[in-house]
Amino acid sequence: MIQIIDDFLPLSLSRYLEDLLADPSYPYSFIRDVTSGDGGEFPCPDNFPKDKQTIGFASTPFADYRAVNKEFAYFQMFHVMVHDALPTTHNWILNRLRVGLNVPRSTKHDQWDVDYHRPHIDSKADGLGGDTISALYYVNETDGDTVIFDEQGLDMPSLVTVKQRVEPKQNRLLLFDGAYYHASSSPKHHDYRIVITMNYHDKMYNIK
Repeated sequence: MIQIIDDFLPLSLSRYLEDLLADPSYPYSFIRDVTSGDGGEFPCPDNFPKDKQTIGFASTPFADYRAVNKEFAYFQMFHVMVHDALPTTHNWILNRLRVGLNVPRSTKHDQWDVDYHRPHIDSKADGLGGDTISALYYVNETDGDTVIFDEQGLDMPSLVTVKQRVEPKQNRLLLFDGAYYHASSSPKHHDYRIVITMNYHDKMYNIK
């Protein structure tokens, strides 16, 4: 399941989120790698450079099924609207809401034929044994595709093959099965790329 919804929010709410999340006072944290966070060990497919790290900034106001700081208050109406857009197959439960701010990437690994970050599955979706949905909302006008791969499963595949690339577009919502490996990418022609990622589970799991 891959679904794209353009012009998702009313214009006033879309502008509100952009103004909020592009403001220098919004409390992002620096991360050494936009996928693994601390830049530590992370499994990679064979057709991806294992030492590739991409710095960025992130804020996670909701994690493990609960608000973890006061910033989640900014997103409550947004969360309701995204939840209403999800398939009606389950009563989806929000597990995590994360705001990622990517900046133009280093050219260190240009010899590799990959312009995306590390392939991964979001927020402990692997191993749950149930259904998950990833929802990505593109906050600003930017570039840097989201890449969705054919591969699924608990173990990192030895190779990944591109299933679909989705260009960021301001006020676009992307929904896809959380079982798919996927990756973000850095902007090349804009100063920054802001995306809100929301992970929904089919029930509340006992996550350690």
